[in-house]
Amino acid sequence: MILQKKIWIDGDYIYYINYYGEDQKNCFYKMKNDGTERSELTDDAPVYVNFQDDYIYYAKYNKVDSDKFSVYKIKKDGTGKQQIGNEHGMYLALKDGWIYYANLDDGSKIYKMRTDGSDKKLLCNDSAENYMSVVGDWIYYCDNENNNLYRIKLDGSEKQKLNNSNSRNINIEGNYIYYSVIDDNDNGLLYKMKLDGSENKMLSDVDCSTAVEVQGEYVYCSGFNSNGVYRIKNDGTGYEKISQNKSVLSLYVAGDWVYHLDFMSGNMTSKLYRMKLDGSSNEIVE
Repeated sequence: MILQKKIWIDGDYIYYINYYGEDQKNCFYKMKNDGTERSELTDDAPVYVNFQDDYIYYAKYNKVDSDKFSVYKIKKDGTGKQQIGNEHGMYLALKDGWIYYANLDDGSKIYKMRTDGSDKKLLCNDSAENYMSVVGDWIYYCDNENNNLYRIKLDGSEKQKLNNSNSRNINIEGNYIYYSVIDDNDNGLLYKMKLDGSENKMLSDVDCSTAVEVQGEYVYCSGFNSNGVYRIKNDGTGYEKISQNKSVLSLYVAGDWVYHLDFMSGNMTSKLYRMKLDGSSNEIVE
C-alpha cells in the first residue's frame, strides 16, 4: 500500500485532511500554525497538493472514473474551485507555469501541461504509477515494475537509474535522497543516497513504511511495525523513539514542531496532533 502525504504547510498555514468514518464526508482544512483560524476549504480529500500564488492545485479521486484522479485548483480561501481540463493525473508538481504529472489515461506515463490544462506534452514512456516528484531541473520517479528510482531532465532527456530497490516515501533534501526500502515483510528500511544515486547506504532497520521527513540533521520516521514515531540523525546515529502513537498516516516537520495525522481504526476517523522535535508536548491541534 502506498500512503500519500496528508499534511502540507505553506507560509504560516497548515493544510490537512480529516477523515470522518466510512459513511461521512472528508474535509480539507486550513489553519494557522498555532492552531487558530481553522476553516474548511472543501469537502474533497485532495492528494498531490501544490501551492502557487493564491491557488492550491491538487488531484481528487473521482469514483465515477474508477481509480482515476481529476485535476483541480481552488483559491486558498476555499473559493473559485474549478477542474483543469479533462486530465486524470497523479503526483502533480508545479514548476515555471507547468504541471508535471503521471497521466492515468496513458499508463501513468510522465506528461506536462500548462496550469490551464493546455499544451499537453509526453515526456517519458515509463510508468510513474508509484512515485514522481520534480526537484530542480530533474523529474524523479519510480518505475512500475520494481519501484526502482530513476530521474530524467524536465524535457524527458538524460534518463538515469538511481537504485535497484523497492523504494517508498522518497524525501529529497539538499544533496541527498532519503527513502524507505520495503522488504518482504512490508517493513521500510531507511536509506539515503546522493541525487545521482551514489553513496547509497542504510541508516536504520527500524520500520519507516508510512512516512519519512527530513529536518536539519534529523530524519523523522513512522511505520506500521515501529509502533510510534522515531528520529535518527542523517548519518545513521542517535536513534530516538519520540512518540508511542502507533497509527501515524503522515508526518510534517515545521519549525519546532512535528505534525502527525493519526488514524483511529475503531471509528475510521483521523486526528491531527503536534509535538516538539524531541517528542515532548504532544497535543491535539483541532
